[in-house]
Amino acid sequence: MSIILLPFKIVFLILTFLLKGVLYILSYTIIFFSDFCGAIHYIIRLGSGIFAIGGTIVVVGWIQEGSFTGFEGGLLIAIVWLVAMSFSIMFDLGNAIADFLENIGDWLGNLALRFLHL
Repeated sequence: MSIILLPFKIVFLILTFLLKGVLYILSYTIIFFSDFCGAIHYIIRLGSGIFAIGGTIVVVGWIQEGSFTGFEGGLLIAIVWLVAMSFSIMFDLGNAIADFLENIGDWLGNLALRFLHL
C-alpha cells in the first residue's frame, strides 16, 4: 500500500514545498516593505506625535470656548490619539504578518515530511 501511495506522497511533498517557497517569498517581501516603512517611521512618528499633542491642545481650547461638551471633546481627543498611535502599530504589524507566514510555511514543510514518512 505504501508503494502505491508513494507517487501521491511525492507530489504532495513537491506542492507543499512550492507553497512554502511562495510563503517565504511573500514573507520576505513584506519584511522588505516593512523595513523601508520603518525608516520613514521615525519621521512619521514625530509628525504624528506633534499632531496628537497639537490636536489635544486645540480640542481643549474648543471645550473651554464651549464649542464642544466635555464628552465630545474627550471623544475627539481619544480619536486623535488613536490615529497617532495607529501609525506606530502599522509598521510593526508588517513584521508580525511576515512571521506568521513563515510559520505557516514551516508547518507545511514539516507536515509534508511527516506525511512522506508514513
